[in-house]
Amino acid sequence: MRMEKEKRDKLLGLPFRHPSFNTRLFILSAVRLIASLVSFIGDCDETFNYWEPTHYLMHGKGFQTWEYSPEYGLRSYFYLLLHVGLGKIAYYVPVSKMGIFFVIRGLLGVISASCEAAMLSAVDACFGTLPSILSLAFLATSAGLFQCAHTYLPSTFAMYCLTMGFATWLAGPRRCPQWLTVFFFATGPILGWPFAALCALPAALHIIATCGFWRPLKWAILTCVVLLVPSLIVDHYYYHKWICAPWNIASYNVLQAQEGIGPEIFGVEPWYFYILNLIVNFNVVAPLAFFPLLFPLMGDRVRQYLRVSPWMILLRLSPLYIWFFFMSAMPHKEERFLYVIYPLVPVAASLGSIVLVSFLMQRPSFAFKLPAWVKKWTTRNVTQRRPRPKGAPKGAPTSSPPLVSTPKRRPSKPAPPPLDIKRARRCAMLASITLVSIVALSCLLGVSRVAAVTLHYGAPLPLWAKFSTETLPAMRASLVRGPIKEDTDELRVCTGKEWYRFPSSFFLPHENDTLAFLQSGFTGLLPKPFAPLPNGSFEIPTGMNNRNMQEMDRYVDVSTCDFLVDFDFPTQLEPHYLADKATWSIVDSRPFLDAPHSARLPRAFWAPSLSARFQQQGKLQFGTYAILRNRQRIPDRLFQRAVKTYTAHRLDRVEQEKTFHRLFNAIKEWSRGAGK
Repeated sequence: MRMEKEKRDKLLGLPFRHPSFNTRLFILSAVRLIASLVSFIGDCDETFNYWEPTHYLMHGKGFQTWEYSPEYGLRSYFYLLLHVGLGKIAYYVPVSKMGIFFVIRGLLGVISASCEAAMLSAVDACFGTLPSILSLAFLATSAGLFQCAHTYLPSTFAMYCLTMGFATWLAGPRRCPQWLTVFFFATGPILGWPFAALCALPAALHIIATCGFWRPLKWAILTCVVLLVPSLIVDHYYYHKWICAPWNIASYNVLQAQEGIGPEIFGVEPWYFYILNLIVNFNVVAPLAFFPLLFPLMGDRVRQYLRVSPWMILLRLSPLYIWFFFMSAMPHKEERFLYVIYPLVPVAASLGSIVLVSFLMQRPSFAFKLPAWVKKWTTRNVTQRRPRPKGAPKGAPTSSPPLVSTPKRRPSKPAPPPLDIKRARRCAMLASITLVSIVALSCLLGVSRVAAVTLHYGAPLPLWAKFSTETLPAMRASLVRGPIKEDTDELRVCTGKEWYRFPSSFFLPHENDTLAFLQSGFTGLLPKPFAPLPNGSFEIPTGMNNRNMQEMDRYVDVSTCDFLVDFDFPTQLEPHYLADKATWSIVDSRPFLDAPHSARLPRAFWAPSLSARFQQQGKLQFGTYAILRNRQRIPDRLFQRAVKTYTAHRLDRVEQEKTFHRLFNAIKEWSRGAGK
């Protein structure tokens, strides 16, 4: 296998060594850590189905959705405890609740980077160095993976397991035991998302064909026992009844969908929804990822370029295509459903781009399609000649004539055309330029997409972060806040139509800081707070249903709110709280894109000068995302005094820390001098 890889690399003429696993891990981890700090939460399911129950298990408070009601039991607490374990790591570092949130996100990003680096090592071993380098470039600059790699979702967990399963499958039995491939492909459906088992079918059939039926079956049964038994025990502890969450999810999405209460009640999308999604998140990489579907039609040419059978490549990449077409056939579509196959898209695109460019460069008519300044490089044909024997005169033939004459035979195949060395070098150079151009274009579009998403939709996370670290602690530290006299009283933060952008209760620093909902244009079912531990997880809550029907007990009166988080834009149906200056005062605000009233292309990608021009032309419309203070409950003078006092206290702490560090450094220098 190693000799085949060296032949491929030599054929491609690579002038450098392939990057090591540590190099790949460092590059991908840096990108994923940055993403975990700046990316906003794009799906309310991530907040209320996973972050809120995790906060409930760690701090005793959080919101409960109908999926966690013992009456339905669609979510597993065992999956939550895996992430609670990651959060416990933050206890060894003195960080706030919000710090625990970012620690968990950062660790999830590092886990994703580790899985991707392992996959790239397998791609390097199976297909060669160039595909692994292209895949690394596509992975590091993909807007889709920048957004999803650190998310707290079962589809992301299934993505980790699929990536590791794909890596061990590519590595083969010589480098990695096949039971490990079975383990990873089974872990994703059991602990994450049960529908991810569809991606394991090609690997399962291939392993059965190579190892027989009974050994893989034994490995699969053992994996199910090892993973399902702890999951069932943990869920029984929290639900006080035996619940198999993977079966309940499959039953709800398949069986109950026929009764009209399936996922379709949350909305349906057209068949091309995922096509547009891939194009936006992967730009030019997306169409290249589907080019391997044509490899069997190209036959031996693919084997010539990659030294691997086209049918074997299609088998390895089949989880990508099976999942894409299966999800496209489903009426209810969400972007997070496609996270499972996101890491496979760059790998398929790297193979597709190499074969496509190599195929185009070898076409006979390619030389006539080049510009005139390139055609002039073409010279006369230079035929290959054998070297003269050593010591022979200059005009001597290159080989001795045969001693016995043999009859001339007509060749069965036509002689190959003479080799044009200049044209071969030119095609190799153009192929390299084309591949570099593809990578550069993909990087530019990926960075442009990441910048657009962060600048256009990234206002909630920094606003909530500043609100959590400055405003709420200042109000809690102040002993006199209008009608609030004691530290044990509640500070109520309300939100209306922006309820789904609430990052989580990790951004409410005190146990008496609460979130409340105002009635808005949303008419679906909102979550409600868990009952207190230890009985809250198994008590059947009131006002829950699986039909997304509105419950009015979720709402409070706006006059009871101390703070209000709202997005104000001209065409909204809800009240314009921002315009009511007598009642509400702005604590902090940022611009936020009004997507329905903005042009599609300018809002999808960002360019330094063009975006400003589009905004002047009205193609980009922005509203105001603001945190407002209720002046009647928290008067201006008291609020300003609280903020001023808290700010001075923080500055004093900073000065004390600086003094301590100066004293520590002085003692350290003195000890060094005394030692000498």
